[in-house]
Formats: sequence, C-alpha cells, structure tokens
Amino acid sequence: MVVKKGRSEAESSEPTQPSATASIRKRMIAVTSDKGGNGKSTVVRILAEIFLQRNIPTLAFDCDKRNAQLFRYYHQAFSSAFSSGAGVIRLDLTTKNGADRLINSLDSDSTRILLIDFPAGGGELFEKFEKEARLFDFLDEVGCELTMVSVLSRVKDSVMSLRSLLDYCGDRANHVVIKNGFFGTPEKFRRFDTSKTSDLVVQRVA
Repeated sequence: MVVKKGRSEAESSEPTQPSATASIRKRMIAVTSDKGGNGKSTVVRILAEIFLQRNIPTLAFDCDKRNAQLFRYYHQAFSSAFSSGAGVIRLDLTTKNGADRLINSLDSDSTRILLIDFPAGGGELFEKFEKEARLFDFLDEVGCELTMVSVLSRVKDSVMSLRSLLDYCGDRANHVVIKNGFFGTPEKFRRFDTSKTSDLVVQRVA
C-alpha cells in the first residue's frame, strides 16, 4: 500500500519519460516499525540491494544500535559501489548532535537516495529527531522528498505507531505501508484494515 502526495490532473497527464536534462530530485527513505521482529531490517536490506543492483548513488545510515544489519551486510558493498566511499554510516540519534552527519549530507551533489534504518519503535524516535533537527525545513531547502516506510505486523501497537507517524508527518511525507506476509496473508491484517488508520491511508491516496 502506497500513499503519495497528490498531483494535479494536468501533472498526471504529462508524459512520464523525463528529458535528458531534467533534474532528478533527491529522496530520503526512512524505514520504521513499532517493534523488533516485524521485518524492518529485511525491508531495508532489500532496498539496499535494489539500489546497488541499479547503481543508484545512495548514502545509507544505520541508526539501529542493537541490530545493525544494514551496516553489517552492506557497509563494504556501499563503500566500493558509490563515489562517496562512506559505506553505511552508523548514527546514534539519541545523543546530542547525533544527526549532524545526516543533516550535513542532505545537500550532497553525488547522492540520489538517503536510506535510513531506524531502530524498532522508530516512529517515536523520528518525531524527536525531526523536531530537534528541523528535518522538514532542511528537506524543503535542498529540494529533497521524504518517504516513510512502515512495516506492519497484525498487532494493535503496529497500527497505533503508523497512525502517530501519519498524524505527525501530515502532507510533508510520502508513505509506504508494508504488510509483512510472515504474519499472514494481506486479508488477515483485519486490525489494520478495519481501523481509522487504514481509512486515513486511503484518504491520503485519494
């Protein structure tokens, strides 16, 4: 399930093939889940692999201190593949100025994607990080889009965490909602499907 910011009818009818000189907007992709074991780290690794295979210049940040899979499996590959040579950067967003390196990377000309792996419960941490770093303002200044990826299980906390994230971000972010098939087929996510949070997701798409 994908939630995107609305586009006008005129924009939607334009050809999707970009011109050779069209500028490509940078995108920050932040992956969160309400708790460990939801499959967040697997989703991050899949995204990392896609960006590597397609040779999309990516700067990656692993903020998960307890389960730094992105750093463990992709630091060397990212170091070799992209001109920044930075690999996967480990950050502790709970410390003062912990996000400085991420913020300072937003205006990098050599990067197309900034991939961020938040720790479990990362929606709450993202809100704290955004307020302290004024992330939304910085993204606007450098013309960078924000996509929040939320990995869901079937428990109530997963739905509540997503709702908090949707409410906080408003229209300042695109959202991708992933039902982890490990917990059942899509139709078994009834707690989410029958929730007001699901209704809000649908409204954002409309």
